[in-house]
Amino acid sequence: MKKINLLKFKPEKPSIFFMHLPKTGGTSVDSAFQKHYGREHVKIEASESYEASKILFDNSQKEFSYDDCFRYRESLLLYHMHLGSKYISGHIRFNQKIWENTKDKYAYITVLRHPVKRYISNYFFNKYKETEHCRINDELSEFLDSGRAKSWGYMYTKYFSGNPKIAAAPSEELLETAKENALKFNTIGFLEKLDDFVTECKDKYNLHLRIPHKRKNPKSSREISQANLEKINHICRCDVELYDFIRQNS
Repeated sequence: MKKINLLKFKPEKPSIFFMHLPKTGGTSVDSAFQKHYGREHVKIEASESYEASKILFDNSQKEFSYDDCFRYRESLLLYHMHLGSKYISGHIRFNQKIWENTKDKYAYITVLRHPVKRYISNYFFNKYKETEHCRINDELSEFLDSGRAKSWGYMYTKYFSGNPKIAAAPSEELLETAKENALKFNTIGFLEKLDDFVTECKDKYNLHLRIPHKRKNPKSSREISQANLEKINHICRCDVELYDFIRQNS
């Protein structure tokens, strides 16, 4: 009797783009996806893509900005999508043109964390990290008065809106665009409810994820003063509104 090769009947893995937002538990989720996809995955690394984009865009006529880096990452994303890479991840903002051309081929997935908790985690991670990439030297009270600190307060809004421009504060139009684009995602999980995310990935994509805890901040955030906490809440008000909207519509 002829043996049947059961491998031929294994369901095909879905094609996925994982939009990895910093300090949302994305490293652990990304690792879980990568175990399923093996060599079929592509991770667009943050530090390496930043350094490469600096070589491309930094010249005497134009000052390099981080927005150049995001545009470069979008190009890499589209390139790998056209190659047919099954799983692609990275710190890459939503791009309307890319989505319109790939929405029938790729599932758009991300994971969020409450914006205030994400903000605090991001600060301490960059404050005490060993590498130079994005390191913060200022103490929290000094950092919160900087332009970079204010920009961090609407990171979700920038990622979902796809806005390439850095502004001192987000507009209502930017927030509304972010809300509209969030509804285009196939799956949005929440760090506080990862079990629900795992269940949805199993039911919707037939992926059995085991999510490890990959990174831990080198210092506790319990030393934050009430005054600094109130300032962080104010800085993050736009992302909190977006986060609440996504929770209500997921």
